[in-house]
Amino acid sequence: GSTYGDAGKGFLRLNVGCPRSKVDEGVSRLIAAIHQLQG
Repeated sequence: GSTYGDAGKGFLRLNVGCPRSKVDEGVSRLIAAIHQLQG
């Protein structure tokens, strides 16, 4: 994000310092949300 300066604008930083199962669930939720937004 823009917190990291101009080069960071338009990007999203994610912390994946957690169990793999949580990462998998989060990615699945992100994909579902993107699909919902796309219609």
